[in-house]
Amino acid sequence: MQELYPAQLDGIALEIETLDDTFEKAVAKHEIPNKDGALLEDMGQKARTVNIRCYFWDHGDHQTYADHVKLVNHLANQVLSELVHPVYGSMNGMAERVTVRHDDREMMAEVDISFVENLRGTIEDIEYEDVEAATEEAFLDGQDEQQNEAAEDFAGELDVTMDLDPNLTILEQVKGATAAAREMAREIDGYIGLATGIAGEVIQTASSVVATVNYAVNLPGRVVGVIARVVEAVAQAYQAIKNFPARFMNSLKLAFKNLINKFKLFSSSRSKQGEKARAIFIKHLQIACAQRMSLEAAYVYNADERKRQQVRRSEKVTSFDTNGRYVGSAATEPVLNVRELESSLADTRELIQEAVDQARGMQSLKTMARSLLEHVNTVKLERDRIVTIVLDNTMPLHLVCLKYGLPYNMSDRLLSINEGIKNPSFTSGEIQIYV
Repeated sequence: MQELYPAQLDGIALEIETLDDTFEKAVAKHEIPNKDGALLEDMGQKARTVNIRCYFWDHGDHQTYADHVKLVNHLANQVLSELVHPVYGSMNGMAERVTVRHDDREMMAEVDISFVENLRGTIEDIEYEDVEAATEEAFLDGQDEQQNEAAEDFAGELDVTMDLDPNLTILEQVKGATAAAREMAREIDGYIGLATGIAGEVIQTASSVVATVNYAVNLPGRVVGVIARVVEAVAQAYQAIKNFPARFMNSLKLAFKNLINKFKLFSSSRSKQGEKARAIFIKHLQIACAQRMSLEAAYVYNADERKRQQVRRSEKVTSFDTNGRYVGSAATEPVLNVRELESSLADTRELIQEAVDQARGMQSLKTMARSLLEHVNTVKLERDRIVTIVLDNTMPLHLVCLKYGLPYNMSDRLLSINEGIKNPSFTSGEIQIYV
């Protein structure tokens, strides 16, 4: 009998000899038509298998023969076991194969165990924050913050606690106030009238987020509420091009800037109080534009992520059957590339920064900016890396995919990042591909 080593399996003492250990790589072979050999990809190490032989016998003071029955019965349980190996130490796994040889006359037994190690370490599912839900929550919180901000801005000028009749102007309800207060009320009424006229041109949809907000019936609530509605009306006017996210976000930014400029040019009074009312209204218009821009960006990113998941599923489906015939795959919508993501984020953060400069105490603006930035960074980290290659001869774009180990149907994505390719059937020169 060879030298035996002490070991344990779930607390059961063993005397073993090691037979062999198996280490295998999981190697993916990407074979390409009309090319010798294959592109190899290391997918990591397969499950490690340790083969041991356990000895049990009765002789003199050494009485372990009955323990082999106990061991075999224990291994019948469908649970993970802990093997304390004399070389590798503690290993969690399962007995894949057990072979028993025993001799009742000699009171000896041999038990061969093929032990497969469980996954080393725990791979936790990474849960990414839902950018739409996080931004929408920050948007709703921002409505309360903005009303508080407006109350501070109007404090000392007008009564910010008095309930207002929605059917009357602010000026009609501050008749007992000072001349300065009436002048400010007149100016605010003018801006509210302009905003109401713009907002009235667009019908509010049932899915409107603003419609779910209960604005206060006081002065801050009326001002913030009408501003939110006019900004939402502007955003709704551009929904027709939302299928082109990059263009939609850029157009929306320009529309919001034009809206702000329109209100800057509008003024019915040049008095000190009129200018102050104008500054307060423009400030809250900038805040509302930044909030809405962030919300629309979140909607775009969330829709893009759904398309991205669909593309991932599509690219896992084989494009050819066993006879080499192309079977096609489900049509997928184009996703935002990195340049479009960064451009839309820059447009949004530009408006947010302008708003933060006006109201540094509004935490919701910073929360929305952080949620959008984290989402874009996550997409950029997870996206396939792009490299530039030079083709030595002209070939169809789908053959480029096969040559470099990419799915056949990734040619659409390659076409989207190579604007210089006029005809995908004749691709040549320098192009960008995913790796």
